[in-house]
Amino acid sequence: MATPVEIREMALRLLYERDASGADADFLDPVEISEQPDRLSSGDVRKIRAAAEAAYAGRVEADRRVEELAPTWPASRQPAVDRAILRLAIAELRGGVKRAIVINEAVELAKRYSTEKSPGFINGVLDKIADRLGGVSTAAGGDAFGTPTAKAEGTGERVADGPGAPEVTEEPDAERVVQDGPRGGEPGGGEPGGGEP
Repeated sequence: MATPVEIREMALRLLYERDASGADADFLDPVEISEQPDRLSSGDVRKIRAAAEAAYAGRVEADRRVEELAPTWPASRQPAVDRAILRLAIAELRGGVKRAIVINEAVELAKRYSTEKSPGFINGVLDKIADRLGGVSTAAGGDAFGTPTAKAEGTGERVADGPGAPEVTEEPDAERVVQDGPRGGEPGGGEPGGGEP
């Protein structure tokens, strides 16, 4: 059985591949692209597909939300992996997953698969979007993959400020990027495509 982190990573891979393949492409089979297909249960495959499909279905709204915060860095200018990370994270936020979990996991994905400046950009953008969406789920429930979670406190605290929140560092330029839009090569050093999941 896959962990929620592995499910999120596989959903990112599916989303990235779908985006790279074009609008007419179907999602790949998670088992085909998994490094450990024997670990994926049928439930895991359903969760992976559901997360990727929700993010893809909400991509226009997600891209609009990001562009409102970073108007000089629309989806078309973002590294493809950053775009996929943001879309997946925004779908999770809209689904009621706690902001600390969503932002921390998105930042970790960016550290693993994208450019040096992407984690700060993603952290700053998602923090602002979480503020606008209300930040956290207000009821007990599960994460985007059906894993039970504790009742959310609804404090709306920032990831780096909340008690017991995972440690997420923000690059010094991240807040400026979100407020004023990126300058020059920000984020991701201006290199389209970033890393590949």
